[in-house]
Parts: sequence; C-alpha cells; structure tokens
Amino acid sequence: MKKQIIGYTAGVSTDELVEEYKNKKTIIPFKDRIEIIRAIKYVDLAIPQMN
Repeated sequence: MKKQIIGYTAGVSTDELVEEYKNKKTIIPFKDRIEIIRAIKYVDLAIPQMN
C-alpha cells in the first residue's frame, strides 16, 4: 500500500491587503504573522496572500 502525502499550504494576508480590504492597520506585522503560521506543525508552506 502506498503512503499518501498530504500537505497544508496557508496564505497569510499582507499588511497592504488587510489595510485595503478592512481599512484598518494591522496589529501584528506581516513578517511576524507569517512566522507564527510557519511555526504551526501542520503547516507545510506559508505564502503571502497579495490579492
């Protein structure tokens, strides 16, 4: 039986996208938010969400 590899990719909104979409400044900067997401053991890849 073959093993199935399942990966999890998470998109993290950039500061600019949040400001444009919600018209508010972020509390936690993007560079810190993406590192938090990358530290989650179930996340294989964290990428910027720009649109």
